Amino acid sequence: MGSYHVNLEDLNNIGVASIKNAMKSDLIVIDEIAPMEFKSPEFILAVEDALGSDTNMLVVLHQKSSHPVAERIRKEFEIFTVTKENREIIVSTIAEKITTALQ
Repeated sequence: MGSYHVNLEDLNNIGVASIKNAMKSDLIVIDEIAPMEFKSPEFILAVEDALGSDTNMLVVLHQKSSHPVAERIRKEFEIFTVTKENREIIVSTIAEKITTALQ
């Protein structure tokens, strides 16, 4: 199995810009925040800005993310853990939550 690396240039140019653009919408979706993304100060700032906004958010957070921003998300968000047992039904649960939040 090969190791993974983050392309900081793409993360900064595409990921950060996407988060900033999403702040103008009704819902910010970030898929996913893993330990590698926290190597980018620009990405961290964009996520912090999004967290500080009034915009609804759906964030996929890697279990191993231990950065302070990840811990803030765990503290402030409703957390759903996907398992083999619930992965088929959790989609509808999350969709209902989003629909309710956007009304």
